[in-house]
Amino acid sequence: MKKLLVIVVLMFATVTATAQKRFEEAAKATVAEMAGVIKLSTEQSDKIYELQLNVNKKISEIREKYKDDKDKIKEEVLLINKESYAATKEIIGASDLKTWSEYKKEQRNKK
Repeated sequence: MKKLLVIVVLMFATVTATAQKRFEEAAKATVAEMAGVIKLSTEQSDKIYELQLNVNKKISEIREKYKDDKDKIKEEVLLINKESYAATKEIIGASDLKTWSEYKKEQRNKK
């Protein structure tokens, strides 16, 4: 019985660590992409990384919580994106945010 419990705990820890690493990689990719479009200071890069890491975690939690309610997921993710947009604007400024937003819009239109 103890072995089973240890195995379950280890599996949970592995899944959690894997998810954390995935969130970190996604946040790093966003910062790298953003730095390629606009000039970011080290401080801005660090803040954007933390913001993106938290956004990725929150969205994952929402998807897990409301996995059977796509409308609720969409509604909650929209709220997080609005908060993220405001926080990003505060970090990089309105002018750079406009440049970034135009770049992202172009990328979406290419697909």
